[in-house]
Amino acid sequence: MLTDWWLPVAGVVVFLLVIGLWLGCRRPRNVYERAWLLSENELAFYRVLERVVDHRQYVIFCKTRLEDIVRVKNGVKNYHALRNRIKSRHIDFLICRRRDLTVWRAVELDDRSHETPNAMRSDALKDRVCAQAGIVLVRAQSKTVYRDEDIRTLLTG
Repeated sequence: MLTDWWLPVAGVVVFLLVIGLWLGCRRPRNVYERAWLLSENELAFYRVLERVVDHRQYVIFCKTRLEDIVRVKNGVKNYHALRNRIKSRHIDFLICRRRDLTVWRAVELDDRSHETPNAMRSDALKDRVCAQAGIVLVRAQSKTVYRDEDIRTLLTG
């Protein structure tokens, strides 16, 4: 009888382990919240783009994935590594021709966060990828106020 004491203890331990695993596997609730698509500076820049872009010829898109406008050529060595470099990056604004939605200009809005070494490498990658794909990428310095004429000049070169 003294040797049977471990059976109820083992049963309790197994029960507690099962309950612990079940609780650990449950997904937490209410972990997501709404985010703004554009920051205040990005929205101010977008509003200027809306004024200076000819909407009969062009349409503006915000925060488009780089991989949606360029792709790694089939058969290229290191295809997956090259694809991984671009698939999670985005372009702040695209201005596309209305008739066929081909990219006319890609626009990056650079703020102070672009001065870090990681951001500089990311920016250089975007510059290189867009250049290889024949996409004109222009960079605008982030400001609190934008002049229409400055942005028009930036876009037209």
